[in-house]
Amino acid sequence: MSVKKKELIIKKVRGKKLPDIYILLSGEAVLEVQEQSQNNFIYLITKNQLFGMENLIMDQFKEIADIEYTVTALTDCCYIKIDAQIFLDHVYINPFSYHAIFSDIVNRYFLLAKSHQYLNQSPEVKLGISLLNISSILKIKKNIHEEIVFPKYVTQRFLSQYVRSSEPNLSKASKQLEKEKLLKRKPFVILDEKKLKEMIQRNTK
Repeated sequence: MSVKKKELIIKKVRGKKLPDIYILLSGEAVLEVQEQSQNNFIYLITKNQLFGMENLIMDQFKEIADIEYTVTALTDCCYIKIDAQIFLDHVYINPFSYHAIFSDIVNRYFLLAKSHQYLNQSPEVKLGISLLNISSILKIKKNIHEEIVFPKYVTQRFLSQYVRSSEPNLSKASKQLEKEKLLKRKPFVILDEKKLKEMIQRNTK
């Protein structure tokens, strides 16, 4: 299936289990979890990644996976939809696919854990580590000036949701990092990755 930028891919409502899982074949999408506290959480999905994985969880753990979320295309996307049971039947007999999926889940877990480690830090530190994480997730290569240039959808509003910080705080942090010549905006660009990492280490409580 294919969708255009900003189109909805799936909407999962609380209390309802979907029968399928999804694999993104091209493009990028965002999964936004609607928490009951209204403090939403977003998660990036990139090429060859699975989503709807809660449909693979065994019934005795189904309450843990009872979440409400949407998946929306950030760019033009192509994806496939597979019956969860058929997917399990086939992935078990292909060790390479099983290992690749497991490795991706573990990598995402560590990136998420790393982000949570910085939740109580200053907005500058949270913004810096989040941009580094996003560049890793998207596998962004440096340009000829050794800069990391982010896609246009990585806006201040997007980052405020990703960082889980208010837009005013994030704007102030962005201006401070611009002043230190570590960052520029519209689009967001990391000007000096090494110095940004040094700033994060220096200012971590």
